Amino acid sequence: MRIVADADLYRVTDLFADLGELELVPGRQITKNHLVNADALIVRSVTPVSRDLLRKTPIQFVGTATSGIDHVDAEYLAEHNIKLADAKGSNANAVVDYCFAAMAELGLLDSCELKSKTVGIVGCGAVGSLFAKKLSALGISVIVNDPPLQERAAADLEVVPFRFCTLEEISRCDLISLHTPLVKQGAHPTFGLIGLEFLQSLSKGTVLLNTCRGGVVSEKDIRKFYRERNDLKFVFDVWENEPSVARDVVSITKIATPHIAGYSIESKFAAVKSLRRSLASNFDLPIASRELIGFDASESHREFKEGNTLKTVLAQDFPLQKISNDFKCAMNDGQDLNYFDNVRRQLISRREYRGASMDDSTLGEFQKQILAELEVSKSKN
Repeated sequence: MRIVADADLYRVTDLFADLGELELVPGRQITKNHLVNADALIVRSVTPVSRDLLRKTPIQFVGTATSGIDHVDAEYLAEHNIKLADAKGSNANAVVDYCFAAMAELGLLDSCELKSKTVGIVGCGAVGSLFAKKLSALGISVIVNDPPLQERAAADLEVVPFRFCTLEEISRCDLISLHTPLVKQGAHPTFGLIGLEFLQSLSKGTVLLNTCRGGVVSEKDIRKFYRERNDLKFVFDVWENEPSVARDVVSITKIATPHIAGYSIESKFAAVKSLRRSLASNFDLPIASRELIGFDASESHREFKEGNTLKTVLAQDFPLQKISNDFKCAMNDGQDLNYFDNVRRQLISRREYRGASMDDSTLGEFQKQILAELEVSKSKN
C-alpha cells in the first residue's frame, strides 16, 4: 500500500511507516501527480481535497487531521466510495486552552468579576461543550446556541447539560465564543452566521472569539461595522481565504493569530494516531504494533514559573499577545503567508496546560480554581 501524507503532520513517520510505502509532501504542495499510484491520502486543512485532485487516481482513503472537513469535497468522496476519516475532538482541549489564554490576555481571569457575566457558546460539539463545561464548573453562567444539537436533544437522542437559546439571546452575552463547523447548505448553514445585524446588536465592550472557521464571521460585515463602531474586542484565530488573510481585518482585532488554537503536541498526536486507526481499519491492517507509541521523555512534565496574574502564567506556554503582534507585523511587511505557515509549524511543539504544575501561592482562589480546571497541578515543593 502507498500512503501520501502531509510532511508537517506530527510524528507521521512513526505512526504510518509500518503500514505501507510512505511519501511525505508539504501540505500546500500536494498535487494529482503525487497520487497517481497512491491508495491513501493524509492531510491537514491546508490541502484542499477536491474533485480535480482526486479524479482518475486510485485513492481509496482520505484522512484529515482536523475537526472540520470544509476543505474536503465529501460529496465526491461519497460518490466514489472513498472513505473519509477526520480527527474530530482531538484538538478540543488545545482550543479551550487558547480560549482561556485569550481571556487572560484581556484581563478577564484575574478577578471574580467574570462570575457576574454570561458567556455565549455558538456550537456545542467537542470544543464548545468542553469550554462550556469548564466555565460552568467555575460558576460562570453559560448559554448555548446549536440548532442541530437542540433538535437531537428534543428527540431524546442526546443529553445536553446546558441551556439552549437563540442567537438573539447570545448577542446579549459579555463574551461570545464560536465553535461551529462551516456549513454552507442545508437546514442550519453557518457560513456568514455572524453578520452586520448581529454585530450591531452587541453591547459596547463585548468580546467575540472565533476559533472555528473564518467564514462563520462575515469579514465584509466586520469592515462595515468597524466604520460605525470600534468598541468591540475581536479575538480571531481563523480567517476567510486562509492563508491569504485580509490585512485590514487583522489590524482591527485585539488578538489575531494564524489558525493555531488547536496546535499542540497532544492534539496533533491524538489526531494522527486516530487517523492511523481509521486507515488500518479501512484496509484491514494490524494496528497493535504501534498502539503504545507515546510522547518522548523530553516532552513530559514541565513546571510553570510563579506569576502574580494568570496572564503572566498562561503566556509562558502560549504567548498570544506576542504571536498577535508578530502576525500583524508580518502582515504589514507582506510576509503573511510565510509567517502563517512558519508559526504553525513551530507551535506543533506547544504543550497543553494539563499536566503542568506550579507554585500557585501568589494567586487568588479564583485563579487557583481556573488552573485546576485547566488541569495544572500544585507543585510538590
